[in-house]
Amino acid sequence: MFIANLKVNQNEDIYFSNVHQRIYNPFITSYTGEVKKGAEIVVNRYIEDFKALISGYAKEDLYFMALALREISTWNVFSDNVWDSSHLRNMSHVFVTLIELTEEKYFGDYMITKEEDFISVLVTCEELFKISDNIKLNDYFSWNVTLEEMLKTKIENDRLEWFHDMFEFKELVKPEEIEFEENTKLNLYLQKRNLEMKKLNEDIGKEIEKLYGFDFENLDIFRNEIIEISTKHEQIHAISPSVDGHFMKCFFIFENQFTEMSLPIKKVHNIINYFIYESKGNSKQRLSSPHMDYKFIFKYENFIAMGLLDSANSITVFKNLAMSDHFVQEMFGSKATMPFKKAQEKISTLIAYKIALHFHDKYDYYVPYIEKDIPYVNVKMFQGNGVRKKIVNELNQDLGDLDAIVINKLKKEVIIFEIKYYKPASELTEILKKDKKIFDDIDKIQRRATWVKENMKDIIAAWNLQDCEYIVKTYLVTARPNYFGKQIETENANINYFTLDSILNS
Repeated sequence: MFIANLKVNQNEDIYFSNVHQRIYNPFITSYTGEVKKGAEIVVNRYIEDFKALISGYAKEDLYFMALALREISTWNVFSDNVWDSSHLRNMSHVFVTLIELTEEKYFGDYMITKEEDFISVLVTCEELFKISDNIKLNDYFSWNVTLEEMLKTKIENDRLEWFHDMFEFKELVKPEEIEFEENTKLNLYLQKRNLEMKKLNEDIGKEIEKLYGFDFENLDIFRNEIIEISTKHEQIHAISPSVDGHFMKCFFIFENQFTEMSLPIKKVHNIINYFIYESKGNSKQRLSSPHMDYKFIFKYENFIAMGLLDSANSITVFKNLAMSDHFVQEMFGSKATMPFKKAQEKISTLIAYKIALHFHDKYDYYVPYIEKDIPYVNVKMFQGNGVRKKIVNELNQDLGDLDAIVINKLKKEVIIFEIKYYKPASELTEILKKDKKIFDDIDKIQRRATWVKENMKDIIAAWNLQDCEYIVKTYLVTARPNYFGKQIETENANINYFTLDSILNS
């Protein structure tokens, strides 16, 4: 599978042009019906081709080909091939969904040995993903495309290209891993208020244990002990050479070896049941599901297997996603209770501290502090020099707080930071639906900015600012790129959109 993936990458023009000539060109020439219907016919044909391709092969071999794809995907991160990493995750999702769409009668006992079959599996999965994704996006955007475009190209518009570039290809600051290493006083302050990332992880871990019977620490123990037991029994399969000391290996253990683990057997089964790598959809309309990204356990009959790199990465992804906004409902459904929401709010506060400290270190900026080393964030009131001004309207109704605020003394700008902890799902249509939540807050943001403009004299007095005219700007900051961020910036002259990453690199 590893070698097949390399060959597909090196010879994709040949492999995919063969597909176009053999299937698409004759089909496009002869088919005159509706574009979407035509594309769906090709999807159906490909699924039947896949069933014929794997006919007679052992089902467990096919599942472990998917494990190899997952391991290669994580391995590619170390070789700085992030695009191929994301791409291969989608391929493995499609591959497993296709296996589960295939009737038992197609499977047999043969081991896959032909390199061409591995290559054909990869090409088939890639083409199916592209076409089914095009159908889904075409439904969402109502693009007016031809059948040839639907089948042969990945259809995207300018904003999608910008979004993919930001979300998939660039190394971003992870808000779930924010730390303040050199600020002892701030760390102590956060610790007293249960705002440490370690404490947030513990709280979420406890909630997950209530819901599913394991916590984050159990997950780490589970992985480490699987590696220890499989190493002791020499149940390791090396997949490839290393990159920068990172090896691709598969570890497997049998059910009768679970008793060698220190975890209670019930917890072992709880973890396995939650993290089995399988498709939820079993649907031709949903061949790739982003909710499989954090699954890492491959189970067949009486044994389980996992990849060395994939398992570590998946556990990290799961921990981070459990703290995020967009994925919580998909991961935990109606069981997504208040601790998850509280964690998101607290991470937004930590982002505010990070931004305030960033501007403190920049010349010509004034950052308010409640005391030395502790910035004033979540600003609810301006006070000092006889001024005590709450952020309320004329009816004394609370307008909400300012997540962070800094003054550019040189340009005479008051910059209000509105921080939204949006972390998109990795499937585009889910991103588009959920990122729209950002519009819900625009009126509130505008009202707070208006209040600051109208009360600028009191703010100047309270903070001993230079008495002059100030321009009030709002910087809307999201933890990850928001698809509609640039649109909001275009439609609102006084709002600038940034990612956390772009602020901290400014």
